[in-house]
Amino acid sequence: MWETMKDKLIETANQMYIDGMISDNQKHGLRLRVTKKLNPTRPEDFKYLTLAKADLNLMTRILANRINPWLTSILHPSQHCGMYVLSIFETMTTVREAIAYTE
Repeated sequence: MWETMKDKLIETANQMYIDGMISDNQKHGLRLRVTKKLNPTRPEDFKYLTLAKADLNLMTRILANRINPWLTSILHPSQHCGMYVLSIFETMTTVREAIAYTE
């Protein structure tokens, strides 16, 4: 889909970061009602999802993927947020070790 959306995404990024302008659509989410059951009849049969800032989320993911190869050399070894090479288990182990060390 990149060929389809790249020009609009670049225009949006320039508007946000260079011009400092954020549209009303970017400030508010779109609320969707999704059915939990095949034939919903009650309000409990639905769940609600809010799609918010999809363009910003997409741009953030693209930027994160591009800088990921350099994160290990940029971040301090105790920082784990956004590092794909570490699993949640490795991060939890580090946190537990830090707590045990402090105690």
